[in-house]
Amino acid sequence: QSHPPTQGLEGASGLRGVEQQYPSVIVQSGTTISAIVQKSYGGLSPLVVDLVKEFNPTVENLDQIHAGEKILLPPLTRETLLRKEADGSSRLIVGSFRSLLEAEKFQRQVKERGFNAKILPQKISARIFLHRVEIEGLQDLAAIDRAWDLVDIRDVSAEPSSLELRAGTVMNR
Repeated sequence: QSHPPTQGLEGASGLRGVEQQYPSVIVQSGTTISAIVQKSYGGLSPLVVDLVKEFNPTVENLDQIHAGEKILLPPLTRETLLRKEADGSSRLIVGSFRSLLEAEKFQRQVKERGFNAKILPQKISARIFLHRVEIEGLQDLAAIDRAWDLVDIRDVSAEPSSLELRAGTVMNR
């Protein structure tokens, strides 16, 4: 089951009012999301692209952005990756992958560490889906701390071609 982009964010990053908390950029004519993300984060990792898409729910297709749009650029921190659930537990985004096989492999590694992990498909654009791995059922700070060690932020500077969003698709309004 997939969670809506804002579900559970109030306890973690507080998507309401998030515009004052995180950096943003106004899309310029001729700019692409790929260029914005590469410049802001130093790479185009699946986790970064996944988070940028989540924090910009009004952008339905990252391949088609419009000049003048404001794009939020959340940092890869515990605050932006941790979600509070209605039952008081937490879930933590630990990685996003281009291939389902990679996500399943990572999910197995997470489960071997004793965590309950699930894979959620994330639509990034009309042609790109990512596979997000989340740990759910984290009951206390100690569990969150142990889970945090598994967060897959090592690939922030992944090779850009692995997730290149189409160039030149900024649309002027």
